Amino acid sequence: MPNQSRKSKIKGWITALIIIAILAAALIGAAAYYKYVYSKAYVQDVENLNYTWVLTPETTQGRVSESATQNVYLSSSDVLDKVFVAQGDRVEIGDALFQYDVEALQSNVEQASLDVDVATMKLNIEMIRLQNAVDIKPRPTDKEIEDIMDRNEKQYEEEIQKLDDEYNAKLEAAEAEALRQKKAYIAAHEFAETAPGTPKAGNPVCTTLTSGGGLTEADPFVYTLPKDAIISAETIEKWRGKQADPNDPTNKQYYYYKLTTTDGTETYEWIINKNTAPMSGGEYYDVMTKESHIFASAADVTPPDYSSIKDPNSGLDFHGYTQEEKDKKVAEEQVAVLKAQTDLKSMQHKLKEAQNKLDNATVRANMPGIVQSVGDAENPPKDGSPFVVITGESGMAVIGYVSELKLGSIKVGDEYTVYSWETGNTTTAKV
Repeated sequence: MPNQSRKSKIKGWITALIIIAILAAALIGAAAYYKYVYSKAYVQDVENLNYTWVLTPETTQGRVSESATQNVYLSSSDVLDKVFVAQGDRVEIGDALFQYDVEALQSNVEQASLDVDVATMKLNIEMIRLQNAVDIKPRPTDKEIEDIMDRNEKQYEEEIQKLDDEYNAKLEAAEAEALRQKKAYIAAHEFAETAPGTPKAGNPVCTTLTSGGGLTEADPFVYTLPKDAIISAETIEKWRGKQADPNDPTNKQYYYYKLTTTDGTETYEWIINKNTAPMSGGEYYDVMTKESHIFASAADVTPPDYSSIKDPNSGLDFHGYTQEEKDKKVAEEQVAVLKAQTDLKSMQHKLKEAQNKLDNATVRANMPGIVQSVGDAENPPKDGSPFVVITGESGMAVIGYVSELKLGSIKVGDEYTVYSWETGNTTTAKV
């Protein structure tokens, strides 16, 4: 009967805890409803939604069992290799119960390690791509391109105009120099008719009338000229039409003129009369050579070389990303980097899990007791039931419920105080 009374007290204690939990949950629900109704955005901590933590972060509810039990479950993803215990065996803490396939677990570790390497490489690649995107120099906008090309075209036209201006200036200078040379040559070499034996005053070209009356071809006026003398077409035409007696129009006699020059080896003689055909040669005649003298001219000026000016718009490359396209590219690469970082963390976590499974390939008892049951190694349970069950021979166990949010703060060996709401008695229990 004492045992029955004890069970009854425990049951009452658990019932009281449940009632308190329900009341607390109701209060939380009412508070949540109030916030939902009277606020625009209600936010509730996930931790507070777990009814097992309605009192304090260190308090939970549970039940008392007459004996402690260790239920050992198989991993559905690992291969069972060896079983070391049988039903009825006595085990101590740390005794081996069964073992997974170590070679398979080692292979998993190697594969997970390789996956980490691959994920690391992918992250590095994405980091490089991100940096390349950041380093992109965006091309100008369409308006900026238009402005650049207009500016270049203007510069090109200005350089062409500069060459043309220089060329035209040289042409004008050449023409002016040709005129100056021509005038100087005429001044120095032009024949001027004078009295017989008398040179033209101030003219270096000496003209000498040596003989003749000029009325016949056999007896012409004879002028001996220097070899470099020139004579104007106007003078020649005047001679061709000069009558013997200008005061007597009926007198049809015309004078004959003879020009003679020598270059030292050959003597040139010209007879000029009305019946003489006009001489060709232009404004002036070279008496000796009958060829025009060559003065400076535009032909001496080299035309501009436009090939020396490169069109600044040729070879321009406006391909590539605009600023907007670059920003989009950078954003895409940032997302890719974040994904690669997440993938790497996932692979590192899987490697840690695989290594942990390998380190714990042999599953051991964490309490002393008797093996109550062992599953079939050839046909392990698939209904969620434990593969090995160990029951303690004496003592009592407290089974509580802990939120997964608090699992990280609980370790094997921690001591907790067990408190009875019904009697107020306390004791300690070890995890």
